[in-house]
Amino acid sequence: MGRNTDKLYISQSEWKSEFGQFKGAKKASGSGSEFKQLPFYCCALSLQPFENPMCTKEGIVFDLLNIVPWIKKQGTNPVTGQSLEAKDLFKLHFHKNNENEYQCPVTYKTFNNHTHIVAIKTSGNVYAYEAVDQLNIKTKNWSDLITGEKFTRKDIITLQDPHHVSERNITDFHYLKNNISVLDEAAEKKKAQVSYKINATGTTSRVLEEMAAKDKLKKDAAAAKASASKTPITPSFVTTTKSSYNDASFSRGLASSSLTSMSFTPVSVNESAVWTDDEVAITRVKQKGAATLQTNYGDIHIELLCFDAPRMQKRARYYNGTIFHRSIPKFMIQGGDPTGTGKGGESVWGSPFPDEFKPNLTHSSRGLLSMANRGKHTNTSQFFFTFGPCKHLDNKHTIFGKIVDGMDVLTKLEAVSTDEDNRPVKEIKILAITVTKDPYAEILNDIASKDAIKAANSAQRVMEKARKDKLYLAASAVASSTDKVGKYLDAALGKRKLDSSLNTQESESLVIPPKKQSKTSGFSNFNGW
Repeated sequence: MGRNTDKLYISQSEWKSEFGQFKGAKKASGSGSEFKQLPFYCCALSLQPFENPMCTKEGIVFDLLNIVPWIKKQGTNPVTGQSLEAKDLFKLHFHKNNENEYQCPVTYKTFNNHTHIVAIKTSGNVYAYEAVDQLNIKTKNWSDLITGEKFTRKDIITLQDPHHVSERNITDFHYLKNNISVLDEAAEKKKAQVSYKINATGTTSRVLEEMAAKDKLKKDAAAAKASASKTPITPSFVTTTKSSYNDASFSRGLASSSLTSMSFTPVSVNESAVWTDDEVAITRVKQKGAATLQTNYGDIHIELLCFDAPRMQKRARYYNGTIFHRSIPKFMIQGGDPTGTGKGGESVWGSPFPDEFKPNLTHSSRGLLSMANRGKHTNTSQFFFTFGPCKHLDNKHTIFGKIVDGMDVLTKLEAVSTDEDNRPVKEIKILAITVTKDPYAEILNDIASKDAIKAANSAQRVMEKARKDKLYLAASAVASSTDKVGKYLDAALGKRKLDSSLNTQESESLVIPPKKQSKTSGFSNFNGW
């Protein structure tokens, strides 16, 4: 018997000659080009995802911005090469799900490259074929499933058939086979240049590049000169105001509002929005706070994470006298509701404030202090202490503190029995909350002191200006007491005389007395000889 050469794997030579993507395999299979299927969501002309899909009677989809210039220039179907006019196109209406994927609006089946997709020509709605087959063809209901428009069997246009994918082979498109393309004006001008037809290499290519660069510089300079000559001469100086500590990085929006609404007074200058002192303090908090929670079972000392959750640290006597209305052993104990029902509570900010999640803060231990809410960004006043790890609460509730002393009191609270509604049988009451360290208040005091200094300086400048104005008015009143011609000249001369008299008195007081001549003997002078 001969040897068996039928191997259980494909050899290298078989890949090259029959099965692979090599020239030999293509030649053996008889196909001159590789098969490439066009996705159903792409334009057949640009091969990119469409935005305004238009369809032909053959089921070929184009984008409106691509097919219209082609029809104006070529007047043919770029895929088949046959004549095509703009009136032969109709608009398609695709539907998407919440994940932005195309789907059938009836069966809610997501479209893919293996879905049989059809469109109704009269309405332009796109469906899965099984929906049209079951609800229209088999029941002979020739009305659109969404709009109710009448149509015939010929109006059912197949966009994609997984059993006939050869019709969507990109390599068989007419404009790609014949290398036809629509050139824009810039490309046509470039093609009309003489240098475009020169196959430049080496020094020639460098010379042509330098010439093109010089021409571009000349054109840019001429365009800049022309635009500069047309530009009106306007003042270039713009007064700027010194920004304050509470100026926001965004404007108040008055300019845009006045330009888009007739009910606003026209405003042409953007003014920065102003933050409140509380909002400024939130951005400046860098330290941790401390507070003591006094209950009827003992005191709990808390460290407040002001830097990680600054909005949760607003100091107020809101919790004095409130109770813990809910307790679940090994989970948490909840309070902060003045009504004691779990349905009340108001935010000290006036409205529910947003969550403040940090990746380094997780419900991974006992004694953490976190905010209770009704959903995303609905924090008001209720809070809870954890009796153990609660990882499922991460990124749902904001952690803003932890117990540093008083775990025994927390154990006592956990041991209090509850009813079937998880409400403690014995009352657990918050007597008072004492804040021992409040960096938030320190920042507010600093801002207030700076504001006071600024106000005092401003008042002093106003008083100084008023004093100078008063002196000026008094001098003007003296000068205007006479109607004689030359009164201002007399005033000037009087001022000059006064200045000269003052200078004379000063010079007299500064006269240096002459030196006394010392007596000498007769032998020192020989003039009489």
